[in-house]
Amino acid sequence: MATPIIIAHGGASLRQKPNTLASFRSAKMAGADALEVDLWLTAEGEVVCRHDSGLMIEGVRRDISSLRLETLANHIRDLATLEDAVRVGLPVYLDIKETEKDRRRSVLERALSLAPACRYIVGVIGQEDDHLFRNEFPDIHQLGLMNDDAELNNFIRSRHNAWIRLHQPRATPERVERFKMTGCRIMVTCGADATRRGELVLDDIPSLTCIRPDAIVVNDPQFALRAFLRPSPSEGLEHEID
Repeated sequence: MATPIIIAHGGASLRQKPNTLASFRSAKMAGADALEVDLWLTAEGEVVCRHDSGLMIEGVRRDISSLRLETLANHIRDLATLEDAVRVGLPVYLDIKETEKDRRRSVLERALSLAPACRYIVGVIGQEDDHLFRNEFPDIHQLGLMNDDAELNNFIRSRHNAWIRLHQPRATPERVERFKMTGCRIMVTCGADATRRGELVLDDIPSLTCIRPDAIVVNDPQFALRAFLRPSPSEGLEHEID
C-alpha cells in the first residue's frame, strides 16, 4: 500500500511533552509529514498549544481564555504558541478546542497571518463550523470530525476532495470503503480508545494496511514510519496537505 501521511499527535508526544516546541521538532526530525496541535485563545488573542482548557494557579483553576500569554508562560513549562508550531516548517492540523464561533474564527485568522492556507487543515465539529469555515475560509483544507455517519456524508457532499476523520475503532473496512466510494480522503486517529489517542501498536498494522487510510494520526511518528517501511519523510507533499 502507499504509505499514509504521518501526522504527529501533539508532535512526537510519546517521546516529548505534547504540544511543545520540543515535541514538534522531534516529530519533524523523526520524519513526520505534519503536526496536529490543540489550540486555545489567550486573553489578548494569542493562540497557544495545549490540550486542557485551564490550569491551577495558587489553588484556583483558571481558564486559558482569562490569562495573558505572559502569565501562562510563567506557569506552564515549555508553553508553545501556534507561531512556534508553524515555524517548525511542517503542515499543521488545527484542532481548535475553542467552542464559540467568534473564537474559532479568531484562531483561523491568526493562523492565516502566519502561513498560507495550503499549510493547514482544520477540524470541523458541526453544522455551525461547517457554515463558518466553508464560507469564510474556503482555502483552508477542512476535515469532518463528526461522529455521526449521516453528518459526515452531508459534509462530504458540500465539498470537493473532502477529508474526514475516523477514530480507529470506527474505521471498519466496511465503513471506510463506503466513505471512499464518495471520493473523500480518510484520516484515522490511531488508538483503541479515548485514553490512548494516537497510540499505534504493531498489531494495528495489518488492519490499517487493509483499510488504506490516506493519513494516520500517531504519537510516535518514528515508529509509524518504520512500521510502514518508509525510512524518510515522504516526497511530493511540498509541505502542504493536498
